[in-house]
Amino acid sequence: MYKSRWGFHSCSYEEFCELRSLWKEVLARRKMVAAWRRWYAKAAHNRVKRERIRDSNGHVVRYGQPVPMPEPPLPTVACRRVTRPSGKVEVEFAGPVGEALRRLQEAYRLARRPRATAAEVEPLPVTIEEVRAWRSVIGG
Repeated sequence: MYKSRWGFHSCSYEEFCELRSLWKEVLARRKMVAAWRRWYAKAAHNRVKRERIRDSNGHVVRYGQPVPMPEPPLPTVACRRVTRPSGKVEVEFAGPVGEALRRLQEAYRLARRPRATAAEVEPLPVTIEEVRAWRSVIGG
């Protein structure tokens, strides 16, 4: 437990900064994977963009020729595409997933808010060693 001018915290500021940077990295990677999954779920003929052609008033009057959308990038470190025996392609990435991801999210929420008294402070559900191990796995 640490005391600051705003109240009592469950971790030090340095530990909070490590936790925050890990959480930001995890969210960025999850967004990249979600964008790739949305792109991959579409049929090839639906992965296109069409330019909107507008009249002098700014209203859309027609669309241009279809231009294929590029494949969204996947995280470069600790992420791989896996083809299942059924032929389905999925993305797997290292780092916190499942229950560990929920514990990390809860730890970040607890670390963000100071408490008025020392009795109200709850211990973090993850240790700083776990946070550092996850950071090394995901390459951050």
